[in-house]
Amino acid sequence: MTTFSATLRRAVPALLCLWLTFPAPAQSKGVRPGKPNNDQVIIYLGGENRLVVPVQFVGELGRVAGLNDLVQRLNADLATVADSLLTNKYAKTVLYRETGGGGRTLKVNTKAEERTELYVEKETGLIKTLRRPDSVAVTLRNEQPLFFILDSVQVMGRLAQTDLDGLISRMEREIQAEAARQRKEELIPYRGAQLAVYENETEGNRKLTLRSRHLELDQLVIIGNTGMGVVRDRLVPEIGLGVGLQRRQGRPGALYVGFTGTMHYFFERRDDGRHRMFINTFVTFELAHAFSAEGKLWQKVGIGYLVSEQGGYFGPNTFKLTLDLTGKPRLGALHLIPELIFTDNFRTIFPGIRAGVGF
Repeated sequence: MTTFSATLRRAVPALLCLWLTFPAPAQSKGVRPGKPNNDQVIIYLGGENRLVVPVQFVGELGRVAGLNDLVQRLNADLATVADSLLTNKYAKTVLYRETGGGGRTLKVNTKAEERTELYVEKETGLIKTLRRPDSVAVTLRNEQPLFFILDSVQVMGRLAQTDLDGLISRMEREIQAEAARQRKEELIPYRGAQLAVYENETEGNRKLTLRSRHLELDQLVIIGNTGMGVVRDRLVPEIGLGVGLQRRQGRPGALYVGFTGTMHYFFERRDDGRHRMFINTFVTFELAHAFSAEGKLWQKVGIGYLVSEQGGYFGPNTFKLTLDLTGKPRLGALHLIPELIFTDNFRTIFPGIRAGVGF
């Protein structure tokens, strides 16, 4: 056990130094997603009628151009299949593709389910009506897809009076301005918005909602703490410093892995009335994870080893297990941490408790 203790005393500080010098991956801002059609733009056109545009990056709506002319051509082509669209009993899907040389293909599919359906709501027991919308799926010549989700295909006739190109242009400017504001204020690490929604706040006044997605980023985190702990019959002040990697995961939160070095200060009064100080230092490996959707509640477990002993308060080969249920590393966080200490080669076990503030 003596050889093991000496080896571990040398290895733990070396590992801590190696961790301190480990380069953290750089955070990226505004990097475009690798997958095509990864983000989505939604423009509400009155009521529940909306235009849905899958895009690679919401800041680039330039691929979506000439919608006013498109709607005119589409309405002219729909007039040739008006008989297939007259019945409102069934929901319909129109598939419309532009081909080279000004060609177009159009196909109307009628779903087997009726447009309206009655059902009983579980929570209230009330009878509700479900109404299935029509949809017009368009593929532009540049392979850009568009989806019109409409109360009825006949709504396409009213959209001929709407300046869709103007809406797209205005929305593109507002997205760029909002994305620039978020980057300037560094609100949160973003990789472009996942969803941009343009909807009527009041009649004729549209409001942009830009929701962005968390990246899975590895961040180097340095945390500190100070407080008091009870060790056997003594109240012991302590101070610590930790370093680790935190990976943002969006939902349910984040994962943290790191090491913390904590110095415990014991004091004894000497015969001449003065005090003598003994410092006992633990190095603790910690693993934490959020278990709430908002990432506000954390659970952190740690296993520590006594790398420096003074005063004879602990025996050889001293370990401790800790559990922190509010262990998110943040400024001013108050922690109440129970612990279990194993000392004297596991022959002595006793509980402890610590309270402190993280910084």
